[in-house]
Amino acid sequence: MKRQKRTKEQLVADVTANWLKLADVIVGKSGPVKTYRDFCHACGLYPQNFSAIQKRERMVPLECAALACEVFNCSLNWMFANQGDMFEREDMLSKVEEIEERLKAMEKKLKAK
Repeated sequence: MKRQKRTKEQLVADVTANWLKLADVIVGKSGPVKTYRDFCHACGLYPQNFSAIQKRERMVPLECAALACEVFNCSLNWMFANQGDMFEREDMLSKVEEIEERLKAMEKKLKAK
């Protein structure tokens, strides 16, 4: 069966929905990111845009979704193609430690500016 090609608008809408699911999972767990504000910062997005994205008045930039995948070890395949699991398969403890290290590095970079 041939897959239908998505328009850019459909892709961005799907990625926005997945990004919001990821935000709920990351903020909902007891981990290094406790608020949606912190989640937005980690994704390179101004927190004041989060509400508009939730209401679908704005779509998440694809670059921010890709950064979220990198920071939170989320599957690019899941985020952009709706295929596979949300997270790459690996030990959860090492994932949390890796996220904490990445966030600390980002905080250092932000403080240095």
